[in-house]
Amino acid sequence: MSVQVETKTVTRRALTAGGLAVAGAALLSRKAMAATEAQAGAAAASGPKPIDDSGLVVGDVKFQGFDQIIGGYRAYPVGKRNLPVIVCLPMIKGVNFPPHRDMVRRLAREGFYVIMPDLWIRKGDANAVPFPQLVNTLVAAPNIAEQQLDIDAAIAFAAKEGGNTKKLGMFGYDNGGRVIYRYMAMNPKVVAGVVYSSPVALNPLSTGATEAKPAPIELAPNYKGRLLGVYGDQEGSIKPAELDEMKAALAKAGDTKSQIVIYPGRHGFITNFDSTEESKKAWAQGVAWLKAHGLS
Repeated sequence: MSVQVETKTVTRRALTAGGLAVAGAALLSRKAMAATEAQAGAAAASGPKPIDDSGLVVGDVKFQGFDQIIGGYRAYPVGKRNLPVIVCLPMIKGVNFPPHRDMVRRLAREGFYVIMPDLWIRKGDANAVPFPQLVNTLVAAPNIAEQQLDIDAAIAFAAKEGGNTKKLGMFGYDNGGRVIYRYMAMNPKVVAGVVYSSPVALNPLSTGATEAKPAPIELAPNYKGRLLGVYGDQEGSIKPAELDEMKAALAKAGDTKSQIVIYPGRHGFITNFDSTEESKKAWAQGVAWLKAHGLS
């Protein structure tokens, strides 16, 4: 049985795109915010050396959204067309945060057309905003319909550049993963998604508010594509019991192929990329997941 969800209307398309409009505001507890901010700072200051763009077509792009021009960053292998399209949605620091661009390039090196839309463009450059302010303004009350339509627009742009949107996947971490959970519940054309360290349950915000339903756990009956959720064993605010509940919800919905897996590591450990054994294995598993589900 599908979950019925209420959403804020932006346009008629917002109610019909994919057949399910999902409401809710993403959230982070104080503990999760601190952990994520520390991970982001570590990735920027002392994380793995970013890969270069050799062999890739890379750059900032602009495309028409439902109400305005949307920015983004994309990469794909030189001379390749008809590649599977991966929408990359990292944490809330935005498209100008260097580790996020590095993630896009690394994915493109795996043989994908990868696009990272700027879901926060109406609020300015997220990389230039203090982290607590980002949480309060962008995570606590996002416009879910706008996000979904902006992702739709990014996918349409990828198709115009020669990407194969019949082979559509998603890849992200932290709050970006929560957006992926919501979008995959709305759009059955996404055949596979990979999320790292992304909340699955409702937790209190630092402001004391609580995210509106539904949580990703509640959306389990709506997923058509196969999900891989990758978590560290020291996630902080993401509790093991919540991950067990997510596994149970998927099983109850008859989804025997999606998986939740646990690695040694803290919140956001995937941003270590190839600098630790755990992050290397987790990255490789995510890429293999996409390819094993038709995105190759």
